[in-house]
Amino acid sequence: MDLTLEPGTALSVRKIADRYKVGRTPAREALMRLQKENLVYMYPQSGTIVSKLSMGRIEEELFIRKTLELASVDDFIRCKGPLVTDAMEYIVGQQKKSLVAGARKEYFIQDSNFHRLIFEMANKGLAWKTINMISSHYNRFRFLTTGDRETDERRLEQHKQILYAAKAGRPEEMRRILDEHIDHIRLLYKKMLTLYPKYFTGEPCPETCPEAAGPVD
Repeated sequence: MDLTLEPGTALSVRKIADRYKVGRTPAREALMRLQKENLVYMYPQSGTIVSKLSMGRIEEELFIRKTLELASVDDFIRCKGPLVTDAMEYIVGQQKKSLVAGARKEYFIQDSNFHRLIFEMANKGLAWKTINMISSHYNRFRFLTTGDRETDERRLEQHKQILYAAKAGRPEEMRRILDEHIDHIRLLYKKMLTLYPKYFTGEPCPETCPEAAGPVD
C-alpha cells in the first residue's frame, strides 16, 4: 500500500516464505488474499506481480469514496461533539508537523485518520471499512501524490476549512469543501502518469479528469 513494493514488481511464494521464515502454504494464502484486494495478480504457471495502477479503477474507487463520505456529512454534524472536533484539530496539528518534517507516511496516515473520524462519528464505520477494502488502487495513488509539497499544503488547508465548517455546524459548507478536497486528486492524474509511467497499466486518462480540457501546470 505504501509502494515499498512498486507496481509491477515480481513476487514468488518461495521468496516470501524465505523472507518471513514461514512455510509456503501460508505465503501462498497471503498472496491469494492480496489478490482478492487487487494488490497482486497471480498468473498460473507464470508468476505473481504487484498490480499496476488502473486509472479506470482509481476513478471508480474515488466515486465510491466521495459518494459515501458526502452522504455522511449530515449525520456527522448531527452526532458530533466537542471531543470529536478536538480530535480532528489534533490530527490537523499532527499533519502539519509531519509536513514540516517531511514524514510522508505519517502525513498520509493522519490524512486517513481525519476522514475516518467523519465516518465513525456519523455511525458509518462499516462504510469506512468497505471503502478501505475496495480502494487498493485509489489509496496507492493517494500515497503516490503525498510528498508533493503544494498538494500536501492544499490538503492541510482544506482540512482546516472542513474542521471550521464542522465546528460551526454548517453541513452544506462542509460538504462543498469535502467535494473539492476529494476531487482535487484528479488534477494530479496526468502528472503522476508522466512521472511514474511504469506504475500504471497504460490506460488513457479517464474522460472525467480535468486534463481532458487542457494541461495542468
